[in-house]
Amino acid sequence: MQIGLPLLGRLLRRRWPLILGAALLCMGLTLLALSRIPPVYESFTRLLVEKPAGTPQTNVGSILGVGVDTSVDTELVVMVTPSVLEPVRKQFAPDEPLKKFSKRFSPVRVKGSDIVDFRAQDNDPKIAADLANAVTDSYLKRTRELQEANPDLFINRYKKEMDDKQRELEAVDRDLADFLAKVNSTQPGAAAPEEWIQSLIDRHANIVNQSIDINAKLRGFLREQAALEAQIAKQPENEVTGMSMGIPPEIQGLSTNMAALMAKRAGMLEDFQPDAPEIKAIDAEIAGAQRQIDDFIKRTVDGRFAVTAESVAPNAIRKAQLERYLQAKVEVDTHQGLLSRLNESLSQVTAQLGAAPTALRDYRALLRQQEAAQQVWAQKVALFEQTRVQKMTGRVNLVPVEQAAIPDTQIYPRPVLSLALALLVGLMLGIMAAYLMESNDRRIVDRWSAERLLGVPVIMEINGSRDQTAVQPIFHAFAALGGGQSWHYALVAPLEPTSATEEIARAVQEGANGLNGSLSTSTEIAPINGLVVRSSISLTDPDSTERLMAADRIILLATVGREVSDPALDLARWLHPRLLGVALVHPSRNEART
Repeated sequence: MQIGLPLLGRLLRRRWPLILGAALLCMGLTLLALSRIPPVYESFTRLLVEKPAGTPQTNVGSILGVGVDTSVDTELVVMVTPSVLEPVRKQFAPDEPLKKFSKRFSPVRVKGSDIVDFRAQDNDPKIAADLANAVTDSYLKRTRELQEANPDLFINRYKKEMDDKQRELEAVDRDLADFLAKVNSTQPGAAAPEEWIQSLIDRHANIVNQSIDINAKLRGFLREQAALEAQIAKQPENEVTGMSMGIPPEIQGLSTNMAALMAKRAGMLEDFQPDAPEIKAIDAEIAGAQRQIDDFIKRTVDGRFAVTAESVAPNAIRKAQLERYLQAKVEVDTHQGLLSRLNESLSQVTAQLGAAPTALRDYRALLRQQEAAQQVWAQKVALFEQTRVQKMTGRVNLVPVEQAAIPDTQIYPRPVLSLALALLVGLMLGIMAAYLMESNDRRIVDRWSAERLLGVPVIMEINGSRDQTAVQPIFHAFAALGGGQSWHYALVAPLEPTSATEEIARAVQEGANGLNGSLSTSTEIAPINGLVVRSSISLTDPDSTERLMAADRIILLATVGREVSDPALDLARWLHPRLLGVALVHPSRNEART
């Protein structure tokens, strides 16, 4: 029995008390459960994680463009540590275990900002607000104690995080190396396109590693440059005031040439070994360019201090510092130019890899993991450096933005949503129960139930009187379905004998006897020879079996409101190939009551 809209409509018409009762029962149980569940209220305080001015930024925004400072995530973990929650537990719930007590709290970062909402839950709205304020105060107090008592604590923690991320990066690098080895092992002697793709992969990995190395050197030169600027500013002003500390255009040209030579060498390393003659030749050119830069810097510094030699003794320390400062600026410009060229090459290789065959899909997934791991590792390195700077210049400042207020509405339970779900579940359970009852119901109540039980169509329904007018459609049905032409022996018999079917059988018998070989004198329908009508039939009765076997076509009479027994179902299945259909007989009110 297939479930569809007609069946659903029938279930709603016939079994609506059951379906409605199941829905009301589920809603009643839900109301009972809601009455026993205590309400839960939630309140929150709001904190701003503010860093000292002038400290380096440690966010992923410089890489991903989203401006998210992961140092806030570290503070989220600190806010729910036992050392922060234990004093509050002793004050508000001394008998409650700490593990259960900690489940009341959840620090949540406001998306796209450095603001943290610290949420607390309780059955009492006032206690929820007091808990949020108390834990926030405990957290601020604990943070100040840690910073004042052990300034190296955060440095050690971030150092550990940095080492962990470095190990993750190394694991991703090993996975990538395993993938490349697998490609080489599964495709020996690869054709030109595959070899080109493999060369792109190797080149991309080399450029990424070179970029990491250049970035590290560049950060070192930038720190050295800043330190030299500070030292030069502290020296006495013994030379000409306003002496320029900028790089002459000639030196800038030499640094540009140096960056081009280093980029050329990096590209040649993809095809040659470091001890190859080609690499040695380019190393000689780089060394010559470096000597030119050093000589030009020395002449420039000597020329700037020469004007003071006759009047004031030049400051030798500052002269050396200025010379080293110019060298550092040249190194910064050179490495920035080299990094820019490497980034251009990296963009070109990445674009070419994007057009590679779909077989490289797994490689690109590993590559994304590697890049993400590199970004996180770089972020942790920057966070470690920032913490070291904060140790000397200042620390993260936690600013309370908003105190917890007493909530006026509960967050759980939600009666409207719960009742709606209970109504839906109740309706579903009621429909399922009605479907099961309908599937197991053997009573014939209408055309649909008769066709479902017997597997044959209902060709007519007989209501009211039992005279010839009521049974005349049976003879027309025989004639319309080929009686007297392709077959000549018909049988009309009750599925199960009842007073109603016996009356119809007698009426059909009388009508058949009065036909005298013709269905009707007013019709031009061929006669049905040997029309036999039985009032009861049985598979165990020899006479019934003989007549059933002799019948060409059969119409069964089924009483509406009666339950079909197993023998009747067996009879219908046995007669199914010769059954024209079923005629439903509606009993009178007196018969229905009996």
